[in-house]
Amino acid sequence: MKKAFGQKLPIFKDFFLKNKSTKQILVKNTFWLMFAEIISKFFLFLVVISITRYLGVEKYGEYSYAIAFVSLFCILADFGLGTMIIQEISGNKEKASVFFGSTLKLKILLSLFTYLLILVSTIFIPSTENVRIFIYLAGIYIIIQSFVSLFASLFRAFEKMELSFFTRSGYTFLLLVLVLLVIFFHLSPPTLFLAYIISTAFILIISIYFVRKFLFSFSFKRGFSHAKKLIYYSWPLFLGSVFLIVYGYLDTIILKAFKGYHEVGLYQAGYKILYAFLIINILHNALLPRIVNLVSSNPKALRKLLKVTISISVVGLSAALILIYFLRKNIILLIYGKQYLASADIMFILLVGGVIAYLSGFFFNLLLAKKKQLFWAFSLLLGLIVNIIANLILIPIYGSIGAAIAYGIGNLAILITVFVETKVY
Repeated sequence: MKKAFGQKLPIFKDFFLKNKSTKQILVKNTFWLMFAEIISKFFLFLVVISITRYLGVEKYGEYSYAIAFVSLFCILADFGLGTMIIQEISGNKEKASVFFGSTLKLKILLSLFTYLLILVSTIFIPSTENVRIFIYLAGIYIIIQSFVSLFASLFRAFEKMELSFFTRSGYTFLLLVLVLLVIFFHLSPPTLFLAYIISTAFILIISIYFVRKFLFSFSFKRGFSHAKKLIYYSWPLFLGSVFLIVYGYLDTIILKAFKGYHEVGLYQAGYKILYAFLIINILHNALLPRIVNLVSSNPKALRKLLKVTISISVVGLSAALILIYFLRKNIILLIYGKQYLASADIMFILLVGGVIAYLSGFFFNLLLAKKKQLFWAFSLLLGLIVNIIANLILIPIYGSIGAAIAYGIGNLAILITVFVETKVY
């Protein structure tokens, strides 16, 4: 038995820890990303349950507010640099050390500016001293986490998703352990943020170690003049990220203004299921580095890859939607109970819109691989405008159902726009 296991181990290493063919790389990377998503979501689920029970409603509200507040600034700290790394390094790994070194220097400046902005912003918001302390600590966590995300993008550029798996699952496991220790010893609420900071900082150190051991040694040869080039190419990515965030939250704000909290509750119940459903976007994360590699080196292979993956996705997701349609009420009853039964149709309509958004992801990747990030941002702006108009027309008449339909209409506008632009490739 030991001999059989010893024979299988090299096969596992060859398939899941090495990059060979396009198909093998895609399967390997999707496997590690999916595995990381499942494990990290499970640990985070336990973290959320533990914290909510420990803090109680009021303190958990303060804790959630602090996280939400600093999250508004995280886009500025990122500034699209993660996507830039994938674009530049996936097809030019020889210069990865120098490029990543320049990106790190810019990242440090952006992070310092972002945290300073967080500190200044707290002066102008009404909050208690406890909430301010939460925000200061949450800000440190968000900044460190943004560096971890930058390294995750580097692992994606090298198509080493197994490294992302170890850092992401390791972070959530360590966070769970530290949170449980805080609860066990009945420590103060701010200590929970220290648990976040310690676990994230530890994983950042592990990420640096992985880069030095498996990828390259850091190089900081280029001066800050190179940062101007990075900002020039990354600002559309930053702008597009802003449009995505507005797209994700504005429908809820408009719905509350016209119909109140009850409709918002029904809509968000369906939206939470959509959020879980969109785990399918993991495929796009696995595909982007491969597309960047093939877009100039082997366009024929790229067209074949996209044709196969899009065809399989359409067939599979169409079947899934048909099944969900007939089970939609059972799903809502199982998850939320009878009081949310009206969310069944909302959930299904949102999932249709989610499938449309998922299909747009293939063409987003192609645009980004072609360094057409300005058009990518434009398509998101167009979709946002269409979504806003649809919300303003449909919500007063149909309430949360109208918001769900508007979500799909906006995504359809994006899909048509990016498809027309990329079909020439």
